[in-house]
Amino acid sequence: MTPDQIAAWAAAGESATLELKKSTAESERACRTLCAFANGQGGRVLIGVTPAGKVVGQNVADHTLEELACRGI
Repeated sequence: MTPDQIAAWAAAGESATLELKKSTAESERACRTLCAFANGQGGRVLIGVTPAGKVVGQNVADHTLEELACRGI
């Protein structure tokens, strides 16, 4: 996955197989979406992208990585 691919997916906007989350603060909703994708046709969740498709990035601390790992992301 390259930065150009991420930018292209973000620019395309949300769809049945793509969901955008601005930050890891939305990890609960991202987990639900990932479960739905896993039980359906698959898909991607991009964290660090606004609902409008602007790539804003995400600084991730060790604590955040540990929290996400415990959730199984």
